[in-house]
Amino acid sequence: MHLYHLVQPTPATVPTPASSPDLDFLGIGELLVDFIADEAGARLQDTRRFRRHLGGSPSHIAVNMARLGGRAALIARVGDDPFGRFLRAELERQGVITRGVITDPASATSLVFIARSATTPEFMAVRGADARLQRADILPELIDRARIIHASTFALASPSAREAIHHAFRMARDRGKLISLDPNYSPQLWPDRDEALRTLAQLYPLVTLTKPSLDDAQRLFGPNLSPQAYLARFHDLGAEVVVL
Repeated sequence: MHLYHLVQPTPATVPTPASSPDLDFLGIGELLVDFIADEAGARLQDTRRFRRHLGGSPSHIAVNMARLGGRAALIARVGDDPFGRFLRAELERQGVITRGVITDPASATSLVFIARSATTPEFMAVRGADARLQRADILPELIDRARIIHASTFALASPSAREAIHHAFRMARDRGKLISLDPNYSPQLWPDRDEALRTLAQLYPLVTLTKPSLDDAQRLFGPNLSPQAYLARFHDLGAEVVVL
């Protein structure tokens, strides 16, 4: 069951939309390779075989948007290595525009190893190029062309990517775009939860829509709160529309 809660912005805060965007979706950051365990229920240390997949919240949405006939693009970094070439080729095969995907010669492509589990799966991230996203990587042309801008809290764990995404969101807000943020916070990647909450408090006033899972909400705000209390916590951070 999803709980929806909307706070309408005052007329003075609603920006003027940009004219004639031709991209339905622009994802920023968190482009990586997921290695998902073949064996259900095994711990990562006991897993013997993994399957390679395109990974990252923005890339998954971009691919699904393209499959539905929309136009989607990404801004992200990959390494100058076989996995980076795999990601670029897979995105292009699925119809996603990769003009904003930068090949970083100084860093390897980010990898995430994921156990198969009926509950929240164990994972291990090996972060590289995705965490090196820079403010200068944000192309104003792609922001101008997009209807929806999306990023994830996974990406925000990196200070340089955090600055880049904040810059992109401010630019998008000024241009009247819809802005989405996936609050997929992980203490394993970002141990300083207070810093994460401060960062979200800076970003959420710019965001139109956020869709946390119950796991996301519990990791950010602690366990044992009601769904309504979790909704209120996201609104307290400045989120406009929250879908839990």
